[in-house]
Amino acid sequence: MRIVLKRIVTDIESIFSSAEGSISSARVLMFLLAIFGMYELHSIIRHMNELKDTATLALWMGGLPTIIGMFIALMAAPYTISKSAGTVSDLVSLIQSRRNNQ
Repeated sequence: MRIVLKRIVTDIESIFSSAEGSISSARVLMFLLAIFGMYELHSIIRHMNELKDTATLALWMGGLPTIIGMFIALMAAPYTISKSAGTVSDLVSLIQSRRNNQ
């Protein structure tokens, strides 16, 4: 039982760790935002099930793909920002090294 529990903890750590082995804040934020998004979608769909007016329901149904897309963009934002910051940092260091070589 103890070996299985240790394996589960190791797997969870590897999910949230970056390639270097440190905990990645972007992955933790993505996980938390995914949980938040699923809860919000559940709340919206529960609200839609309680609506009696068909026009209001059609309005909510029409906006649902936009809301889902917004949650996807929100969930991917930490990873995208982290990667783009790393790319800009690499670009700046490349430019500085070329200036130093000239």
